Amino acid sequence: MGDDMPHGAVYRGCAIHRFQSEDRIRQIVIPAIDAVSAMEDPDELFAYLTDVYRPPEARLLAKRKLLDPADEARAAGRKAMVDVALVRAWAAGLDSLRWASPQFYGTDLTPGLPPGSPPLPARPAEHAEALRAAQKLSS
Repeated sequence: MGDDMPHGAVYRGCAIHRFQSEDRIRQIVIPAIDAVSAMEDPDELFAYLTDVYRPPEARLLAKRKLLDPADEARAAGRKAMVDVALVRAWAAGLDSLRWASPQFYGTDLTPGLPPGSPPLPARPAEHAEALRAAQKLSS
């Protein structure tokens, strides 16, 4: 097994991660992917990518929508309109089984939250246990 986060479905070209309920996928993840799909503004996409409360799948789509034009610009000899390294840094671990957090939907590489911030959306125990088991198998 590689380091890619296992997925069970693909929606709008986005792999839907396992270790979450069908209700969460239907009520949170799919609408988030739809919202990012409609975004065009790089500042809006970057804000979405850096919002650790958002689903990883939608944040990865924001990354792709930021980096695809940057890659095209660089291939054509033009300057990228985004800081490619910064975009990659914010997306680090979002599609990694190794770095997936059993405690919340996101990565253990997530920077600490400021004091007084609401907690990140918790991953239910049954999904956390399944994620830990998959991480153990892959190591």
